[in-house]
Amino acid sequence: MSISAIVDALIASGAPPEHIGAAVRAWEQALLVKEETKLAEKRAKAAERKRQSRARQCHAMSQDVTVTSRDKCDTPPLPSDGFPDPSLTSPLPLKENPPKGGQKKVPRLAYSDAFEEFWELYPPNGASKREASESYNRAIARGANHERVIKAVRGYRRQIESRPDGRQFTAHATTWLNRNRWEVDYGPAETAFDRLHRELVESTGGGSNGGIETAGGGLW
Repeated sequence: MSISAIVDALIASGAPPEHIGAAVRAWEQALLVKEETKLAEKRAKAAERKRQSRARQCHAMSQDVTVTSRDKCDTPPLPSDGFPDPSLTSPLPLKENPPKGGQKKVPRLAYSDAFEEFWELYPPNGASKREASESYNRAIARGANHERVIKAVRGYRRQIESRPDGRQFTAHATTWLNRNRWEVDYGPAETAFDRLHRELVESTGGGSNGGIETAGGGLW
């Protein structure tokens, strides 16, 4: 059930304002827990993929290493003239040239856990993940603090999602990082209760409906 339906049901039943506010806060807390759980699951899956990739690489390296032992009995004896018998020696294998125009296999780039956290939180955009990772590493090298970057990207995402046309104006992650936009103060987040109040005021032409005060200072 949506938060709007819950509030409508509470108002219809004559619930007092404090009960409505408590219901909205409980809904927000449940939504936050759900998002954090999904993020934790994604991190666990990413860590498992990295572990499996390292295991496969170690296995492939162990298969490439072969150890052979030879002793004097493996070498054919020299004839009386001092030269080896050509019939007893094996020709050297010919070195195969790689096919022309062949492409070299590019190793898959490994991303840091810190960047993975940033990438999961950043709003969907058309930037390349590899280029965004390089921009993130350069930002950290310039002195950016990871916790501050994460706090700013959370605020930026809230700002984008609060606007109906926000997705159309989302900056590429590389642009956001290269221009130090984590230093921007994106302000406090609009709660679900505030958003519901704003939508109600817009739909009723700005009227008030009983004096329930929201976290943003408006009246329900």
